[in-house]
Amino acid sequence: MWPAGAVLREVEPLVPPGLVSSRALARCRQVAAGLPDLITSYYMECRLDDDPQVDFLVQFTDRAGAAPGFGRSLGPGSKSRCWERNLALLDKWGQRSEPLHEAPLLWLEYDLDARADAAVPEASLSIGLECGYLKRFIDRRRPDVEAARRRAVAALEAIADGAERAEMEADLARCLDALPRGASLVYVSVMTARAPSLLKLYLSVPKPAVIGYLAAIGWPGDAAQAQRLLASCYGPIAETVFLDVSVANGVLRRLGFALSQLHAAEIAAFDPVWTWVDMPGASLAKREALQAWPGLSTACVAGLVTSVHRWVDLKAVLGPAGELTFKAYLGFMPELPYPSLTLA
Repeated sequence: MWPAGAVLREVEPLVPPGLVSSRALARCRQVAAGLPDLITSYYMECRLDDDPQVDFLVQFTDRAGAAPGFGRSLGPGSKSRCWERNLALLDKWGQRSEPLHEAPLLWLEYDLDARADAAVPEASLSIGLECGYLKRFIDRRRPDVEAARRRAVAALEAIADGAERAEMEADLARCLDALPRGASLVYVSVMTARAPSLLKLYLSVPKPAVIGYLAAIGWPGDAAQAQRLLASCYGPIAETVFLDVSVANGVLRRLGFALSQLHAAEIAAFDPVWTWVDMPGASLAKREALQAWPGLSTACVAGLVTSVHRWVDLKAVLGPAGELTFKAYLGFMPELPYPSLTLA
């Protein structure tokens, strides 16, 4: 894999300053410099209102290298409770005998707010559970929910214990048992960098079944508000809604509606910067800045001629009081267009 710091350096000149300030970019750079050479793709998570916070997310797929790689990058000495839990999960992910080994990929999410430790930033874990997720709209195979459940339970066993684990498993079961036909569990996230820890489920739900599903799991929010959001954000999308459900001893009111590049398969004329989405409360300047991000560029990273693919995903979030906010995820991923070509 490419050094994360080198990859970020190549995209920095392309990052819209209206979305990511120089200070926020410097914090992302600091995280990238401490990462092992395992990362396959990245996100910078931007708030589209006046909040300047930008978080940094990284994905990796190397099961065998993850635990030792992050262990080395953290260095010797005592580690925080967050990293102890993260490393315990990474260690089990790398063991072929463990059910967790079946999980195809992991993300780390670095919340870069005022509480973040600049020296050793903590990160929350998001475990990809659906094998073939990126091809789900190509081969149209029905997702295996029970296999995803098995991997999710294994993840909770690795990262939590006692009453916390029992509560998380009960919340997981409640949300999975209510899934309608055609729905699936794509990711389970344990927000280990937050106190208290929070469980989040990223679910794929057929569009007509969303409101009924929210009622079935006891979502305490306003169903009419959710219905309006579906009509607005998902108007031209034929079938699939990605829900980000937060649970802590029951389903919380906070609820995310994600818009992914995968939705291009369900939209007649896909717009990579989502200009058709109504975003009340979003900054017009930030919305306009999004237009500069998607694309493909060529760079030299670690002596390799590399293509860097850039894209935008969105999330509409209903907050604890029913407030609506929007986030943009500036994704980027290096690829090798010419594997045999190197530069001296």
